[in-house]
Amino acid sequence: MKRIALLSDGWKRMMTYAWVDGIMKKSWELEEEIRLYHFVCHGNWSNDDLHNRGEYNIFELPELEKMDGIVLDLININDINVRNSIIERLRKYDVPIVSIALGVDDFYYVGIDNRSAIAELMHHLYEEHQCRSFVYAGGPKDNYENVQRRLGYTECIEEFGLSLEDNPTLDGDFDFQHGVDYLHYIVDSGKKIPDAFVCANDNIAAGLCAEAANMGFSIPKDFKVTGFDNLDKAVYFKPQITTVSSTREVTGGICLEMLLKIWAGEKIPREHLIQSNCVYGESCGCPNNNIVDYRDYAKSQIVYGVKKDVIAQRLMELEVDLAKRREFADIFACSSEHYETMDCDAIYFVVDKKLYEAHPDTIFGTQGYDIENYVVARAVEDRELLNISTVPELINHMEAQEGSNSYTFLPIHFRQQAVGFIVLKNANFLYNNANFYDTHAACVTALENRFKKKQLESAAMQLRDVYNRDQLTGIYNRIAFVEKMVPAFETFCMENEKCAVLFCDVNYFKEINDNYGHEAGDRALKNIAKALKKRCPVGGYVCRYGGDEFVVMFSRATWQQIDEYCSKVREDLSKHGLSISMGAVLTDPRENVDLHGYVAKADQKMYEQKQRDRRG
Repeated sequence: MKRIALLSDGWKRMMTYAWVDGIMKKSWELEEEIRLYHFVCHGNWSNDDLHNRGEYNIFELPELEKMDGIVLDLININDINVRNSIIERLRKYDVPIVSIALGVDDFYYVGIDNRSAIAELMHHLYEEHQCRSFVYAGGPKDNYENVQRRLGYTECIEEFGLSLEDNPTLDGDFDFQHGVDYLHYIVDSGKKIPDAFVCANDNIAAGLCAEAANMGFSIPKDFKVTGFDNLDKAVYFKPQITTVSSTREVTGGICLEMLLKIWAGEKIPREHLIQSNCVYGESCGCPNNNIVDYRDYAKSQIVYGVKKDVIAQRLMELEVDLAKRREFADIFACSSEHYETMDCDAIYFVVDKKLYEAHPDTIFGTQGYDIENYVVARAVEDRELLNISTVPELINHMEAQEGSNSYTFLPIHFRQQAVGFIVLKNANFLYNNANFYDTHAACVTALENRFKKKQLESAAMQLRDVYNRDQLTGIYNRIAFVEKMVPAFETFCMENEKCAVLFCDVNYFKEINDNYGHEAGDRALKNIAKALKKRCPVGGYVCRYGGDEFVVMFSRATWQQIDEYCSKVREDLSKHGLSISMGAVLTDPRENVDLHGYVAKADQKMYEQKQRDRRG
């Protein structure tokens, strides 16, 4: 059994699961047992840099040096510093690494032959349709695939004896809107409309064609357009867009084949280029290629629309259901029930224990994961709840499964703070559910909202506790006597439990203040409060009732316990040269006497004791 780590960043809020699908299918085809650990994030779509940092932190989770092989899909990481940091970290490990679509020195490479594909398109436009002026409508400036496609374009411009000044390259993004913007830029700047726009992908090409129609242009009569990637929007668009076709799943399979050869000790080329096919259509002046059935496509779009509505409805129901859950365990249960309805073998939730504590000053880590303080909050496999509580137990469980399996790890974070992660086993539903991020985000948002609410509740309790504490001694004050001790006494009575109620008064307190000063008096009160609290049984209460008066209450009491308590307190205080008078009563639940009444009785007994002591 071999372990492979796949590190990938989604595009915006969509996930590419084709690499996983290709690797797993190839492993079954070759009957090779592997564990594919897929660490995926969505770190390039948010404008919040701290949120994105929390996403990228998932790459710190795996112990990559213990893997047998690593597959990288870093092409979508726009932050060069993040990308370089990952690459430099990986260079330290003696593990074979295959990079998809991003050329990195020292790593193996698998990707489309972008330059050759663009060159074929350019020659087709130049030779078949006599185009003599061009514009390259590109994607992100530093994106590796965009760089390669742009390079193929500029090499052809030079080959044709044309100038880049008259045949410019534009950089932006891979989306529909940038196609719209590129056309407006050329028209609004007064530049000459080129014979052809060579677009870095089909999204850009579709945006450009759509806006051309809005502006009164006719494609391909006024200018030609080509795309790349052979997406549905190219094949079924009007006009049908000329594009470049390749199969992504093949890329994943080739990654596994390369690793298998490396493990077997074979010498293989560092670079493996996947040949693609140019698919010519109406946007470049060629006839419709008739390789599609528009009725089938219309049917598939109707079915897709219905499924999309169902997914949206289920997501809304999930968000409403999550909002009702008051405990973290209920949120995990609700989320796992949602996942269990999909094509997924198991779901595991792993979180930092501090999530449950929800202290007002809780701060989660921002670099890596403190696995020793993490717990498995919920583990469900084949719809059965598993008894797994620690991360090592979870890893051992995953390692022990038979056959080839894939595990997808997604981060749980509150902005940049790492709270935990979710693991999905053989989550095949991700292949046709590229917008899974919204579901995942709903679960994380529910956790964060509940955590913040619990923090507020905890803070309120702390403030209430401060409000109920005597500032000098730290024990309960007169307010707490009413709000805590009285209700507790009533509960003890309902449970038919006898209580000890003691009223205590400091002897010669006035003399202490007069002779030694109020600071000495304060020290005396602190020592007395400390002794009363120290000797009070667990679950009991000690309260500063007045200036130098204290009330003690504890349940399940006997006269023997009361006598022992008084004796130990007096012994402790004698070491500080202090003494107190103490009056005690043992309550009877059958009597119709409240706590105030018993305190009055104890006060009277204390007074009688003080009088006897003075006479003595």
